[in-house]
Amino acid sequence: PGLETKFSETTVFKILQYTLVVTIPQFKILQF
Repeated sequence: PGLETKFSETTVFKILQYTLVVTIPQFKILQF
């Protein structure tokens, strides 16, 4: 269970980080 939880948290963090990296530049482009 511990490994699965750690893997899940890592996956979620990577997804959130990827989403931020992809979304922030688009948001800046929309601003300007």
